[in-house]
This record gives sequence, C-alpha cells and structure tokens, in this order.
Amino acid sequence: MVDTGNMLPPVAGHKTRSGAETFAYHYVDVLGRAGESGDTTTLESLGASDCTACDDAVAQIDADHSKGQTLSTNPYTITEVKATGDPRASVEVTLDVKVKAHERVDSSGKTVESVDAESQTVTAQLEWSDGWEMKAWTVS
Repeated sequence: MVDTGNMLPPVAGHKTRSGAETFAYHYVDVLGRAGESGDTTTLESLGASDCTACDDAVAQIDADHSKGQTLSTNPYTITEVKATGDPRASVEVTLDVKVKAHERVDSSGKTVESVDAESQTVTAQLEWSDGWEMKAWTVS
C-alpha cells in the first residue's frame, strides 16, 4: 500500500472489501504515527463514536503526551490484510502486524520504557457510515 501519511487513501473511501482493507491498514498506521507524534487528531476522526478501543487508544496517547512522552518511532509494519464480510453491512479485517523494538521517550529523548519486538494480529470491525469507521478492534 502507498504511504499517504495521515491522509486517507482514496480507495479507503470505497464501499468494498479492498476499501475496508485500506481503511484498516490506514488506521493502524495512523495509530503508530499518533503514538510517535502525540497528535491524536486524525486517529480520533477514524473511530466511530462508540468505539471503546479507539477511545482507549486516544486516551493513552493523550495521557502519555501530557507527560511529555511519545514513542521513538511508528513501530508498526503491516504485513498482511484480509477483509471478510459483506461491505454493504459490516466487515471484519484481520491485519498481521510486526511491531519493531522501540522506546517510549520523554521530551528530552530519554528512554522511559523499552518495548520488545513482537508479532500481533489486529482484528478490526468496520462499519460503513458515509465512509468506513472503526467500530472495534482487538490485538492478539
């Protein structure tokens, strides 16, 4: 997938499985960027109003940022994305994510916490409401 920064890739606006996959990929990438920058504005815009996992992620990043802490890098590399379900209703997207070793750092760049590399599976529930929205997500 093409890196569009925090801008939603055009295909993510399509009510298709491919659109859902692109949206979920974008969400996880923006999650990592928000952790690195401390800016949750774009991340907040991608979650449905009732997405508890989305709200929790934003709250954690905001709490860290208020203490002057961010991630040393966007640690997420998405290696596989697969959508299932009917795009006219709701879609489940499974993403295989490699998390590289990284640090939580303070405003001076000093390491507060080291995080080991790992592989994760993110399972995302998306719904269409004038565009894809993240309804829920879990990590295993």
